[in-house]
Amino acid sequence: MSIRVLQWINNFYCDNGTKKEHGREVPLGEFCALGYFDALSVELPFVHLQKEIKTWDTLSELSAKKLDGACSRRNIVCIPQDKERDIKFWNHKGTPPLYFISMLRINKEYYSPSQMLQDMKNLEEADPDAVTYCTYNHSEAIIVKRTDCYSSGINHILSLRDRFSAFKVYTILVIRESILESRDHITRTVAEEQIDCRLHCAVKDYREAELFYKSLKETLADYEGHKINSRRYDTLGSFDWRIEIDQISIHTMLSCYKMGNILTHSHPLFENAFFNIETEILVPVKEAEEDGSVDHGKMGRD
Repeated sequence: MSIRVLQWINNFYCDNGTKKEHGREVPLGEFCALGYFDALSVELPFVHLQKEIKTWDTLSELSAKKLDGACSRRNIVCIPQDKERDIKFWNHKGTPPLYFISMLRINKEYYSPSQMLQDMKNLEEADPDAVTYCTYNHSEAIIVKRTDCYSSGINHILSLRDRFSAFKVYTILVIRESILESRDHITRTVAEEQIDCRLHCAVKDYREAELFYKSLKETLADYEGHKINSRRYDTLGSFDWRIEIDQISIHTMLSCYKMGNILTHSHPLFENAFFNIETEILVPVKEAEEDGSVDHGKMGRD
């Protein structure tokens, strides 16, 4: 049996500031992740398991190779429907640039594993920009969809709920670090959309956070060519601030996630001000039609 390992990565907060020896401006993985995680790595070897080798032994060996004290890593084991398709999918370096990775829990009361496998096969046959996996990490299925348009990715996620009788769908958006190298590259590969953005901030130093917020508004305004519509709230719970940014170009927001830019841990203002920021990207929800149907849109580097 062969498995694909998706390794989700988070920066460690360092009590004594940035650990320069770890090269904080070097990407943690080949993909930038928006939301809870900071990065995704899929460049681990495509593991071919021998009968006498246990999966968890293989995962332990992979984890040990990556230990460096700079970040935490979580491995998700994926069993591909088609090994050659999987390899071709992840080796593809061009467009589309946005990858929506959905983990599905299936409602087993009226949806059998055999139905799930058939639906996964049908999806791969119909969509060259999708790849599917079985998994035993909390969910039963993982489906990866690549696209150049954020809202079409949202619509794809919504279709999975019905197609797979999903009890729960949890999706993470990732984008190749190579795409983020320049704004010109972003604008040439990602479809333009006006989005709303929410930044959920765990504050380390409020004085530094004020400087960050001022600089963020200036950075976004420079990209947009005009003053942006933003608000900041004090909040309760896991986060201290909520920053709301409305009607802004997705190109502008993505430009802030290149390593070293303002919405990454490697930027000095971010590092001094926050333990973490989680990003949520929103697209407008259309009003219900006469038949009662609703077109939804919501998703969530810190």
